[in-house]
Amino acid sequence: GSAKVEELLVMKVGNDVLFQEPTVSTRRLRRSVVVATEDAPLQAYSLDDGHALWTAATGSDIAPLTLDDLVIGLSGQRLHAVDEATGAARWSVTLAGNSLGPAAFGRTIAVASGAVLGAYRPGDGSSLWQVNLGATATARLAISDAMIVVALSDRSVAAFDVQTGRALWRVPLEIVPSVLAISAPRVYFGTADGYVCALKAGDGRLDWCFSVKVPPVGPPAVDAKSLYFAFLDGGLRVFAKGNGARRQNLPLNARPQAGPQVTGTDVVIPVVTAEFVLLDTTKQMTAKRVAAPAAKLPPPGAVMMSRPVFTPDTSVPVSTTTRRIVAVTPPCVSVSPSLKAELVRCMVFSVLEVKSAPVLRTEAKRG
Repeated sequence: GSAKVEELLVMKVGNDVLFQEPTVSTRRLRRSVVVATEDAPLQAYSLDDGHALWTAATGSDIAPLTLDDLVIGLSGQRLHAVDEATGAARWSVTLAGNSLGPAAFGRTIAVASGAVLGAYRPGDGSSLWQVNLGATATARLAISDAMIVVALSDRSVAAFDVQTGRALWRVPLEIVPSVLAISAPRVYFGTADGYVCALKAGDGRLDWCFSVKVPPVGPPAVDAKSLYFAFLDGGLRVFAKGNGARRQNLPLNARPQAGPQVTGTDVVIPVVTAEFVLLDTTKQMTAKRVAAPAAKLPPPGAVMMSRPVFTPDTSVPVSTTTRRIVAVTPPCVSVSPSLKAELVRCMVFSVLEVKSAPVLRTEAKRG
């Protein structure tokens, strides 16, 4: 048999546009995906039928975040929020310098800009606290209910109390983290020169560190037992969450486009061929490839997928290629032609073709 992939809805893109990672919201019974490009406004589309819900007055240089009833973006040195239901501007703050993007948890938005780490209230963008870092961030922040962790250009990693900004610890490193993740009681990171390491979240002491000799692609994913890193050599390596022991090295048979995500018992990795690689953690991590309909894919050389995000209500992964938004809805049962007719649980793709977004011009009204 052949893998069954059902096309649910299609909307067309006029030009090749490399989308940022999308964000998904289900508030107010409005299941939507919000996408951004560097030269176009934030736009929201319905996940139910694909129609455009709104177009904001501003764009975002990074993947937008959703928090409460807000969509939060970053344009240059300006952090801004729009209403999730309407796209109307809610607030905007000017940052101290360039930023790799915000992180959010609970009632706190944190962002490192220049050599300053700041926390802001989601409701109105007012400042909660600011601290001087003495160096610039080398990776996007990691945030939890207790702390914010920052990797810095002076080869150190620092942790701050999420509520007050009080410094918890700062440790020097011989290597510079490029990706970070927190999962108590450890802070995990990868480096551009191919190291995977863990710090103790309580005091920042190095717990373990291994050389993989390959750079990671995107931040890692963590579940109750394991740590998952995608690497530039087309492999997914699985480490024990506690002591870092290497459990598996799984070939993806394609270069990962972004880091892995954990949803339920699945690990999902987008690859540059515009496919998802699905790993079922309950079945010895056997890899399955799922693709959108070939006829609906972008032209060769333009099939880069973003890191998927998941709708909170149904754990639906949503990603983008350079021309299309791709939503995947579980479950269905199919046969994988590359796996000798082995029955696998597959996912149903929705390919959303969106109308050409209006280009943001320098004279565009600021939100």
